[in-house]
Amino acid sequence: MEKHILACYEALRNASSRMLAAARAQDLDALAAAESECMETIACLRSLGDGAQMGAAATRRKMEILRRILADAAQIRDLSKPWLKTLGKLLNGATSHRQLQGA
Repeated sequence: MEKHILACYEALRNASSRMLAAARAQDLDALAAAESECMETIACLRSLGDGAQMGAAATRRKMEILRRILADAAQIRDLSKPWLKTLGKLLNGATSHRQLQGA
């Protein structure tokens, strides 16, 4: 079971790395595809349980993988913030335009 759980964490790490690469390339389709793969892998991990019975070496490896995933997620958030700000400005502009038309 340990090997299967670690394989799932590795798959999650790989998908996370692809998400980061897609975010850097501003490839929203690839980003969405990798995010979908992450969600599927997380669902698989949930069905396997929390891995509480794993040995010390496997637990250390799992924690290394999780740290990498968290680092990727932080970079993805940093890359997406400017885009989110731009999107917010566009949405606010569209709202103001609709309000003006309604007046």
